[in-house]
Amino acid sequence: MKAIIYVRQDCHLCEEAINFFKKKKKTIEIEIIDIDLSKELINQYNDYVPVIQYNNQTFYAPLDYKKLELI
Repeated sequence: MKAIIYVRQDCHLCEEAINFFKKKKKTIEIEIIDIDLSKELINQYNDYVPVIQYNNQTFYAPLDYKKLELI
């Protein structure tokens, strides 16, 4: 299984999301995508980072880590 995390630079919530997957979901492959590298991604996710696509679901900030732990 894989998690895609959409982030931007200097975002403490983004770092928190990445660390959650590194610590709690160690067996999950993580792909980190910096939205600032694409105008399309900025338009899509600018006000919602971090955004996580995981287990066929999309999670927007503020993230519910308890729910993420259960799936």
